[in-house]
Amino acid sequence: MRSPDAPCGRSCSAQLVLMRHGEADWPLVNSRRLRGGANDLVPLTPRGVSQIERQADLLAVHDIQYVVSSPMTRALQSASIAAQRLAVHLRVEFDLHEWIPDLTYLWTEPSQVDLALDAMRAGVAPEDFNGPPFEKEPDLRARAETALRRHVAPGPVLVLTHGILIWSLTGRQIEPSGYIWWD
Repeated sequence: MRSPDAPCGRSCSAQLVLMRHGEADWPLVNSRRLRGGANDLVPLTPRGVSQIERQADLLAVHDIQYVVSSPMTRALQSASIAAQRLAVHLRVEFDLHEWIPDLTYLWTEPSQVDLALDAMRAGVAPEDFNGPPFEKEPDLRARAETALRRHVAPGPVLVLTHGILIWSLTGRQIEPSGYIWWD
């Protein structure tokens, strides 16, 4: 395995592969009516595991230096699978966690998250939203960019994170296990 702490020098690039986690088992957590941040314990479905295995195998030709992951279960499980298949180290980066749809962490219904997401994407300020305050898109993007600056390597780094975070950085929406090359 390559060490994620090898010295870089001038040859380092900031070439990143931003990958969304595999399909998450939302029915599992929704059936248990977990509140707020407890939803972030959601694991992958068997299909989600297969998606990540397939994508990691395709990325194996790119000399990925290491994998860095959001700390949330669905991303961390995806990253663990990818790192194992790519035979590289795995790092956890707290600030690559998903967008926060309710800064009070008290939401109970997925529909509440959908409403907050629609408002955020439409540019509605949290204080003007008829619901709990959410993380502003510029704050999400700044958090993600700061975190990603810590991951410069001589070759590409695979970043396992979340769709909304990737959208904030790239303006593109991607499906589970989809990825985008990003400098």
